[in-house]
Amino acid sequence: MGPEAAVDMNTVFRVNEAYKKGSKKIPAIDAYYFRLSDHNLYYTQDADSMVVLGAIAIDSIEITNHSEADLNKCFEVENAENDEWVLCALTTKEKK
Repeated sequence: MGPEAAVDMNTVFRVNEAYKKGSKKIPAIDAYYFRLSDHNLYYTQDADSMVVLGAIAIDSIEITNHSEADLNKCFEVENAENDEWVLCALTTKEKK
């Protein structure tokens, strides 16, 4: 992974308190691990944690390309209240 990108704290939805600069386990201050179960998307601090920090009731989910670099690594998620999020994995393999 290259140098860390600057983070605009005005656009960060939630800060991952487990993040440490240079960590490979949590690559960014706003990175989380997501699990899809039925129509809910649950997120935790990392892949090993079973402590659910939050959940999103999914109304729709679509593959999207946030940018050319994110080709096939992103999902656009929408809930019943029409809130939308773009969630991206570091690699296509991690997305699955």
